[in-house]
Amino acid sequence: MSELAVVIREAILTVLPTVPEEPLDLIVGKLLSQGVETTEDLIHVREEDILEFLQPIQCRKLLTAWKQGDCHGS
Repeated sequence: MSELAVVIREAILTVLPTVPEEPLDLIVGKLLSQGVETTEDLIHVREEDILEFLQPIQCRKLLTAWKQGDCHGS
């Protein structure tokens, strides 16, 4: 797994610590395939990009956190 993939996983788990492993891996893979190159790119992710893997409220919580700058796994 690339360093960026690990950082994206941490950014997701920081906000949604109970996401199961399988959807987590699928989200990371999709974000990478859609062109996410840095954690700063996460602010450009839209709900429809990840809705197939998460519940709507989970998507909104995650995207809100990323837009507020909480995408560094800290």
